[in-house]
Amino acid sequence: MLYCRSVQSQMEAGSAALVWTVAPFQFDFSRNRLLTVSESGLISPALYFPAGVDLESLRSYLRNWGIRYILIETSGDVVKDTEVLGNYLTAELSVYRKIADYSIYFRKSLLELAKRSPALYSDGRMLLFELDEATNPAKSVPADR
Repeated sequence: MLYCRSVQSQMEAGSAALVWTVAPFQFDFSRNRLLTVSESGLISPALYFPAGVDLESLRSYLRNWGIRYILIETSGDVVKDTEVLGNYLTAELSVYRKIADYSIYFRKSLLELAKRSPALYSDGRMLLFELDEATNPAKSVPADR
């Protein structure tokens, strides 16, 4: 828990973050607005998750949820990386194939967004980066228009 909270301390208090980790319950939900990710949650119709869109459209989707930071657990004993998720692409049940497809897309896209965004923390296990607001068109339009 101390490790997770030390990573979380790199975020501005009160800001929103997307958290995709194995044990998100170890974070302080009173410090930040944390939106947690689960593989099965990505296929929820309520999210209108834009699977397959280009990176700028995905960034815009995330910013529309108010997300400023992305924290993703990239490695660990029980982290489902793209190789593990790829095994589900040939599952008998279509729901597992869909979960794998969405999860692989999202994981790869987040890692690509991280390459284009300011990194705040990275240690080979956790990666924390800030979404660049400059690319969000809504932020550049004055509120009175």
